[in-house]
Amino acid sequence: ILDLSKNNIDDRGIEALSDMIALSTYIEILNFSDNSIGSEGSSYLGSALRDKSELKILNLNGNKIGSEGMKNMADCFRVFRNLQ
Repeated sequence: ILDLSKNNIDDRGIEALSDMIALSTYIEILNFSDNSIGSEGSSYLGSALRDKSELKILNLNGNKIGSEGMKNMADCFRVFRNLQ
């Protein structure tokens, strides 16, 4: 479980965190709710999550990702077999 909700994480912050997330061996729950992640940040996050098929919960509520950001993350959603 990684809960980084309400931490004012923006695109630059998620860029810095994405390397750590990519190197993590097992993540079931990621909570980035109520931050300031935008479409650029979603691209970094999407890249970091590409091989995380074990992910069950991804909470991005309260961010500024928008439709462009969801397009950036589309590839990673294909590997989530257990996402709720």
